[in-house]
Amino acid sequence: MESLRARATSISFLLLMLLCTPLIGTISATEPPDGGQSLTITGDVTWDQDDDFDGTVDIANGASLTISANLDVANESRIIVHSGGILSISNGSLNAEWTDTDYSWMRNSDDGHRSRIMIETAERQGSFDVILTSAENSYFNGMNAVVEGTATAMEGDNHTIPFSAGSSDTWIEFTGASVYEMILSSEIRIDYPGIKPTETIPVGDIPHENWMVNDPGTFDIDIQGTMNANGAHIYGAKMNVVGSLNLSATDIVRSTPILAADSASIKMNAVDMKDSRDDHHITAGTQTVIDLTSSTVHGTLVDFWERQLEQTIQFRANEVIVTIADFGYPPSTTNPIPTNEQGLMTLPLRTVEIGFADGIVWNEDATIVIQSYKTAWNAQLADYGSSTYLPIETTTTYESDVLPMLTIDSITPEETSVSTDGRVKMNATITNSGSGDARIGLECFIGNGSAADVGGYPVLEIPGDSTRSVEFTWRGVAETGNQSITCGVIQPAQLAIEGAYGGLPVASESVSWSEPVAETEGLGMLPLITAVLVGAILVGIAALQYSANLQKERDQGKMKGNSEDKAELGNPSKQRGPDLDD
Repeated sequence: MESLRARATSISFLLLMLLCTPLIGTISATEPPDGGQSLTITGDVTWDQDDDFDGTVDIANGASLTISANLDVANESRIIVHSGGILSISNGSLNAEWTDTDYSWMRNSDDGHRSRIMIETAERQGSFDVILTSAENSYFNGMNAVVEGTATAMEGDNHTIPFSAGSSDTWIEFTGASVYEMILSSEIRIDYPGIKPTETIPVGDIPHENWMVNDPGTFDIDIQGTMNANGAHIYGAKMNVVGSLNLSATDIVRSTPILAADSASIKMNAVDMKDSRDDHHITAGTQTVIDLTSSTVHGTLVDFWERQLEQTIQFRANEVIVTIADFGYPPSTTNPIPTNEQGLMTLPLRTVEIGFADGIVWNEDATIVIQSYKTAWNAQLADYGSSTYLPIETTTTYESDVLPMLTIDSITPEETSVSTDGRVKMNATITNSGSGDARIGLECFIGNGSAADVGGYPVLEIPGDSTRSVEFTWRGVAETGNQSITCGVIQPAQLAIEGAYGGLPVASESVSWSEPVAETEGLGMLPLITAVLVGAILVGIAALQYSANLQKERDQGKMKGNSEDKAELGNPSKQRGPDLDD
């Protein structure tokens, strides 16, 4: 029984939790978060009661939040408008609780472009002193305060400027060498000696121009979807836009620069922008849509927008050094910039367009200037590359009129049949369609991938826009049959992109390689004929010798017979007498 009761109690508790959970979520969505809590809005919600905002709000895809109240926003609070979500501020405000900020002098002493503050005198009677104080760890040394054309040197961390009774509204302007840094504290003091207590006034509450505020921003508005504002006031925000920002009749104070991605769209109608953390109010990408109809900024030095670009340049080789002329604003020449091992060069952050405070739009026109562009192909020749326009794009492939581009047109043998222990003359024809000269070598291979014996590396120089040929000898191969040779230009060690200069391998016409013919077979009937001739000669010589010997014997025989006859004639006994019987 106790077990059943315990189980029933647990189930009841779980059911109660399930019933209460949607109710708690619904209640928390109807008002801003508090105590650093996080809140996700999934429907259509309106906040119309003045309140404090301390935490994070996620506006989901398909959801909307409308603010028509004044909200004091705590530090590190955040509104995230997800893609497909909508944030609307209609006659409401988002105000940072933290209001203290210093003001940095913008280092311009030109008349009409100086950092300045106005001392309003309409409600002040009698004489008074304006006491300026520098920010912590900052000093006025080297600076001047200019009042009605008269400059007074400033020293230390405070400076007093007297005003006589009946003074009209007056600008205090500041000049100095641009190497100096002057940071004015967030407040000025008005001292009425012997009349009434010192009055402290925030600089943000009096007219001021040409300052950058030292304000990191205290809460975030991250716009991936859409934010709309009409009759609104936004103070102390950090705004990032990937989606759409549409503002009308709205004041933006200490909430710029708005950081906008290439995909962002920013449209402002009659928007007043004041007190930026940079020298412009919108930091845009090169593709960001910007429409600032009837919108205003204060002063002459803090501009409407800048388009900035983080850019890399891809070169074909990795030993390239360049400078960029007319780079950024004001246009200048960069220090020499090298490539990395991949042939990539990263440029400093590049300002390519400025919408100035006076309505003029400036565009950059930068040039790549080659300082050194050496490879194995032109090590003893002129540098590759030429001065060329620097495109406005995130990744640029460097193009130049002074680069080679090689094509192996043909590799032709002089003979089409040769024995494997022989050799054949080859002719390679190569065209350089680029205008950069190249001194190159060829490397050749046979079908199995092994190096062909061509007596080293045939070398030739090919001027730009020309065709050249080189002869070399291909020595015998190991196997018989039809074989071709494949030759390509030896690529520079500095090459960062394979085949970027061309010269890729090409196969030759085939050569028929056959077995060498044996030596006897090679002579055919010649040895037999020679043997017969030699034999005939020997027989002839023998016959002649025999004939000579025979003749000699005959001659000797005759000479012997003649001698005997002579002997008989000289001996009477040897002579024959008459026959007596006759």
